[in-house]
Amino acid sequence: MKKNETTGFELSRVLNLFREIKTLIERSNPSNELMTIDDVVNYSKLSKQTWYHYTSQGKVPYYKSPAGKTIFFKKSEIDNWLTSNPIKPRCIEENPSSVFNKADEILKSLSKEKGGFEC
Repeated sequence: MKKNETTGFELSRVLNLFREIKTLIERSNPSNELMTIDDVVNYSKLSKQTWYHYTSQGKVPYYKSPAGKTIFFKKSEIDNWLTSNPIKPRCIEENPSSVFNKADEILKSLSKEKGGFEC
């Protein structure tokens, strides 16, 4: 290979790497908030069929392209929707000390069952 051919090959390789880096940055940029159905599937780990079901039932916010063939989602709305139903552990109530009270009850009942000492 001549020097010019090598430089051209290297330049082409650098340009391809630059394009890949640019694509990765655009995908990870929070201001680039619109997501396709495939993006949402990869992000949430829920199936495409599930997402289509949710959109058809009106369970999740989404947008249609002007032609009406492609649907889009806003990442912030998907994040809000995915985290909108927090589940608290059963033993933790409003008062965190209730966990200790429950533990004491369990220990006392176990010690009585085994004929052991009480705490």
